[in-house]
Order: sequence, then structure tokens, then C-alpha cells
Amino acid sequence: MIVMKFGGSSVANAERIRHVASIIQAYKEQRPVVVLSAMGDTTDYLLDAADMAVKGTVDIAQVEKLHFDTATELGVEVPAIKELLNELHTLLTGISMLRELTKRTRDYLVSFGERMSVRMMAAYLKKEGTPATFYDAWDVGMVSDSNYMSAELLDEVWQNIPKHLSSYKEGKSSEIPIVTGFIAKDKHGTITTLGRGGSDLSATMIGAAMKADEIQTWKDV
Repeated sequence: MIVMKFGGSSVANAERIRHVASIIQAYKEQRPVVVLSAMGDTTDYLLDAADMAVKGTVDIAQVEKLHFDTATELGVEVPAIKELLNELHTLLTGISMLRELTKRTRDYLVSFGERMSVRMMAAYLKKEGTPATFYDAWDVGMVSDSNYMSAELLDEVWQNIPKHLSSYKEGKSSEIPIVTGFIAKDKHGTITTLGRGGSDLSATMIGAAMKADEIQTWKDV
């Protein structure tokens, strides 16, 4: 097993997603676990939308356009992204009513980028004939403390991750796991972010817990 982490610029648009997918496919025999950041400028777009919501305006046009245009160009239907965009709109509506953005809500907001990114990649890989499944970080056992915007993973993650990924490592499942970097959930089930370099930390943690042969960090591919 290997872990492959791709940053936001590597999955910024349809062309780059195609290229990353081809890299993943080339390593298929080594049983890769793929960790992704949000697409390109998505995090900035989300924070822009939050700033507008605090001032009373709900607008997800930038985020929506990037992801819908990319899905169209890739030729994939991604209903899971539409569901997330609806959830995002609801969140921003709440922010616009309260006129404030707490650290806790900011983490929830920012998480949409990574969550949409893995859904896009998994859908494209499937379309190209490569079995893949997307996972939000907590679905593979990423549990953190409640220090929003700079959370730290808890020790139990070491036991959690193998419970979720061992069947893939052992060849019992052929679907490549596409996992969100940067995010986790605390003990209360609230979404957290791991702070600067969080996606690298996610990849390193998965690699260490799974005793992976290699952890690869791909940048600007």
C-alpha cells in the first residue's frame, strides 16, 4: 500500500483532475490511498461567501460554477456535490441571519471544499473504469480535539484507520479510497480542520497507521 496526497493546485480544474487520475491509475497495483485537498481556489471562494453572508448576502455562485463546470467538462454526474451545495446554502443562510462566523462554523464551512473534491475525483475514476470510493476523513477514523481551525488528531486514530482500510490493503476490496485531507470530527461529531499543512498531516497519519510502503506528496502536477 502507498498513500498519495495531491494539493489543491493539482486538482484545480478538469484538465488537472484528468492528469491526477492518470497518475493514480498508473499506481493502481500498489494499492494507493489517495488524499485530496479542495479544488484550486475553493477555500478562498468559501471564505468570500462567508464574508458576504455575515453582511447579509447568500451567494454560492463561485463555488457552484467551479464544481458544475468541472463536472460537465469531465462528463460526470455528481449528485453528492449537489447535495453538499444545498447544505452549504443552508449553512450560509444561517450565517446571514446570525451575522457572525464562529471558528466552529468556519471549520464546517471550509470542509465543503475537500468533501466536494473527493466526490469529483471518485466519480471521474469510476467513469474511466477504475473502481474508487470517496471518504470523508471521519469515515476512515479521523478524530480530533475541539480546537477549531487548528485541531489535533487524537491517539485513537492509530487504531481507527486500520479498522476502515485494512480490507483494502489486504486485497479484499478493489475500490481505491479517495479521502479528504485537512478535516476531521471531534468527539461530539463536529467538523474540525487541522490547520496549516493539514492535508499533509492527514496523508502522513494514514500512511503511518497503515504501515504504508510509501507516502507521496504531489504538488502542482
